[in-house]
Amino acid sequence: MSLSTERRPINWTLLVSSFVISVLLWMFVGAQTSQFRTISVDVRSQGADSDRFFVRKIPESVSATLRGTQSQLAAVSPQSVQAYVDLSGAKPGRNEYPIRIFPEQVQQLLSDFPRTVMVDIEPIVQRDLAVTVESSGELTDSNFVLNDISAKPSRVLVKGPKSEIDQIEKVRAVLPLGQVEMDRVAPYPIDVVALTRDNRPMQYVRCIPLQINVTASTVVASVEKEAFVIPKLVGAAASGFQVLDYLVDPPRVTVSGSSSLLAKLTTLATEPIDVSGLSGTTTLEVAINPQMGVRLRRKTVKVTIRIEPKTLPGGVTPSPINNGIQTP
Repeated sequence: MSLSTERRPINWTLLVSSFVISVLLWMFVGAQTSQFRTISVDVRSQGADSDRFFVRKIPESVSATLRGTQSQLAAVSPQSVQAYVDLSGAKPGRNEYPIRIFPEQVQQLLSDFPRTVMVDIEPIVQRDLAVTVESSGELTDSNFVLNDISAKPSRVLVKGPKSEIDQIEKVRAVLPLGQVEMDRVAPYPIDVVALTRDNRPMQYVRCIPLQINVTASTVVASVEKEAFVIPKLVGAAASGFQVLDYLVDPPRVTVSGSSSLLAKLTTLATEPIDVSGLSGTTTLEVAINPQMGVRLRRKTVKVTIRIEPKTLPGGVTPSPINNGIQTP
């Protein structure tokens, strides 16, 4: 008797269907099983009185471990999660403060999350300081120079964390001279900045007010030179007498003014000297007559006028001379 083996055909449809069902069943069971996910959460503060306290140091982020099904964890976007430190009971120093995570649905998934964090807090203080007004650059018109510069108000409040306020050495306002208009009367609004001894601005210090009004005045730029002084003689000496010459002490004086004005100035006249009726040598203290826009180092000179008879012994008539300068 012989045995024969008959091979049955493979049912591929049934085999593939069974595999797909197995995978789906595995995915379903896995989706319903608790899983863990750790995310980094940015930290912010709330509740602190910003007029009294400055949050000097607070953790930038904390780790939060979530537990839930795969679908629950997949629905959580780290960018939408935020942790807040409650500083409503803040006080200066380094202390622990409660922290909470939002939104609410994330709180229900929390497995591990810190209840508190360490925060450094400083008191906010303020000081009253004078404003130092300075200038920078040059005037656009070289014929002028800065005459005076002033600020209003002349003092400001600096407000900020105590550690930074303690480092403030001065409050400065700088006026760029390139912006100054020669005939402007209105003030210039200038920002003020609080600086340390080495001229560093403090990041969290605020000036009150932030701007002040700076008033600047200009004058014509001055140069100096020397000019000869010429006596201005009026009238005539006594009958039979004549003015022979004169001597000016000092013969030259220092003057100052704009370069364009002094370029053509070589001599200055005195106030009129009346020689009427004089019959002998006379010395007088005489004021110099300044020209408009010219400033004098000294305002008077001594003038000695030599007066003698018209005809000298021997019938010689002397010619008037005056230190090499022709009588006007």
